[in-house]
Amino acid sequence: MKVFIFASDVASYIGQNKWDYLTPFERLWKKCDTNCYNELVNQVENKVDMVLDEISGLDQQRVELQSQLDDGTITDQQYLQRRSELASETNNKKRTVDNLKTRLEDTVKSQKEILETVVGKDLVEKIQVDTQTDTREKRNLIEKAIEASDVPEPRKRVLQREAESFVNKSHGTLKEMGAIEIFCNQFDVELDTSQTFFTRKLPTNDTGGFEWYIGGKLDGIHKDYIVEVKNRTQKFFNRIREYEKTQIHMYMYITQTSEAKLVESLGDKIRVTHVMRDPDYLDDILQRLVSFLEIFENEFLRNIQIKTNYVEASAQTRKAMLGKLFFEKEQVDAVCLI
Repeated sequence: MKVFIFASDVASYIGQNKWDYLTPFERLWKKCDTNCYNELVNQVENKVDMVLDEISGLDQQRVELQSQLDDGTITDQQYLQRRSELASETNNKKRTVDNLKTRLEDTVKSQKEILETVVGKDLVEKIQVDTQTDTREKRNLIEKAIEASDVPEPRKRVLQREAESFVNKSHGTLKEMGAIEIFCNQFDVELDTSQTFFTRKLPTNDTGGFEWYIGGKLDGIHKDYIVEVKNRTQKFFNRIREYEKTQIHMYMYITQTSEAKLVESLGDKIRVTHVMRDPDYLDDILQRLVSFLEIFENEFLRNIQIKTNYVEASAQTRKAMLGKLFFEKEQVDAVCLI
């Protein structure tokens, strides 16, 4: 089975992107292990239904308890004690249902769908397509909508982080072509912006039934270099970020080029950083990626208990699980993979 890994996800797989590695990981899992993934999700959905049935049973017990009090079968004290017990048990089960539903939502819904559930589709669409409103105002709009919602406070904090990520990603997508146009005019060059999907096979052993490929679409291609646009919301960065350096090296790897231009865009201004292919750096990335894929195949995909625990865990626990499984281990052979 051929599996294509997005070049933009590699930094998440090797522990460089600490802000968003659950989504890329789960996307890869769904792609490689669809049937098992769906079965585990169904099991959680069945648990929700089972607990809801139990809550209905407790509601019926309350009705019967009232009848027992009315006909004198039990005393007032017995009634109050049992009613308190039923209320406590019901609240516990409702919390269980809320937790399971949240974990299901985090698992099966995209970032956009999760936000739409809380703040509404219209606001999310506005943030995604509006080119006139700046990112700060967009953040304020969605943050206020989340605060006004009736979701629990801990969930609100999670949603605020998701909202910030969504606003930043939407801003980047909207502004990329403008940055390309500025770059071409400023340097008097023409770029191929056809968004062709490039791929290249990874140097793995292919022992687990998978053929691993890196793939990606480039913002711009010149005969001498490739161009990657990154849109900034507040200021230019003083140096190239590690995860951006990795993404650019992956693009150079799949296109087999030696030079790249990182174009930072801020409003109507750009700043260009020239990036030369670093063979040692690229080799290190590839080794770490291959190590990740080996652990993913052998220690995650083949372990039903870990997969079950993952689906039933909170987002925070999932992060801890992945950190322990992938990022605390160094299983990289000192061999050149280029």
